[in-house]
Amino acid sequence: MKKSKMLMLTMAAVFLIGTILAGCGGQKTSTQQPAAGPKYKLKLATQLPESHPIAAAAILYAKKVKEKSNGEIEITVFNNGTLGQERDLVEGMKIGTVDMANVNSALMTSFAPRWQVFSLPYLFQSEEHMYKVVNGPIGQQLFKEIEPSGLKGLAYQWSGFRSITTKKGPVNVPEDLKGLKIRTMPAKTMVDGINAMGGIATPMDQGAVYNALQSGILDGWENNPATVLSFKMNEVCPYFSYTNHFAAPNILLISQKSWAKLSPEAQKVLMEVSAESQKDESEIFQKTEKDVVEKLKAAGMKFNDVNTTPFFERAKPLWKSLEEVVGKDTFDEIEKLRSK
Repeated sequence: MKKSKMLMLTMAAVFLIGTILAGCGGQKTSTQQPAAGPKYKLKLATQLPESHPIAAAAILYAKKVKEKSNGEIEITVFNNGTLGQERDLVEGMKIGTVDMANVNSALMTSFAPRWQVFSLPYLFQSEEHMYKVVNGPIGQQLFKEIEPSGLKGLAYQWSGFRSITTKKGPVNVPEDLKGLKIRTMPAKTMVDGINAMGGIATPMDQGAVYNALQSGILDGWENNPATVLSFKMNEVCPYFSYTNHFAAPNILLISQKSWAKLSPEAQKVLMEVSAESQKDESEIFQKTEKDVVEKLKAAGMKFNDVNTTPFFERAKPLWKSLEEVVGKDTFDEIEKLRSK
C-alpha cells in the first residue's frame, strides 16, 4: 500500500515538472518568433504616371526603406494621381490624411513666401548648381519654413528643365509667345515668369491640361520631355522648344503628424534613404531622358533649340522684384554657387 502510494506521488511530481518545463519551453519559442507584419505603414503619393522617372524613383525609395528598416517600415506608393493632384496631396499632408508625397516645390509658395525663389525663370544653370543650393543652408532653411504648416521636408530632387510646348508651331523668340495661352502650375512666380517671357500664363492643375489643349482652351504647356511623354501631351501639343526656363526642384515631403508617430530609429532610416534618393532619382532621370526624346521624335514631335538670352532678359526683372521677400543675400549666394 505504502509502495503504491509512493509510486503515485512520484508519477504526479514527474508530470508536474514536465508540464512546467514544457510551459517554459513554449514561452521561449514564442519570444523568438519575428513580429507579424511591419511596425509602420505609410502611403507615398505622386500625381505622375509610373513611367515617369520621379514615380519610378518613389517605388525604389519604398523598397530601400523596407530593406534598411528590416521590414519595420512599409511604404505603399500611389502614382498616377490616385490620391489626388499635387495640391490635394499637400493639403492632405497638412491635416494628416496623406502620409508622404513627392510634389513640385512651386506649391510651397502658398505656405512660405521665400520658396518663390526656386520658381524664378533661369535661376539654376544646371542640375549640379541646383543641388549645391538646395543641399546647403538655403535649401535647409526653406524646409524649416514649411514646418509650421504641418509639413516636413525630406529631400530635394531634380525634375529637369521645363520648356515650352505648343500646338501650332515652334517658339524661337519671345514674340512667338504673344497671345498664346500657356498652362503653368498654380504658382504666382511661374505665372509671372511666363507672362514676362511673352505668353499668357494660364494656371491649371495637371489633370485638366490634356483636354484643355485638345479643346483649344490652351495653346501650349511647359514641362520636360519625360513629363510630356508620361502624360502623352505630344498627341495634342506637338512642338517642343528648348527654352529651359524653369528648374524648380521636386521635393519629398512627409506629414508632421505621420512623422511624429515614428520612432527615432524609424525617422533616421527615412532621413538616410531620403538623402540617397537624390542620386537614385537623378540616375533614373538621366537614363530615361535621351530615350524619351527619341520616342517623342518617333511619335512625330518636333524639337527646336532656342537662344534663351532674350527670354532671360525679359524675365530677369522678376529677380529684383523678389529681393525684399527672398533676401538679397540669398540671391548673392545662389549666384556665388553658380560660378563655382
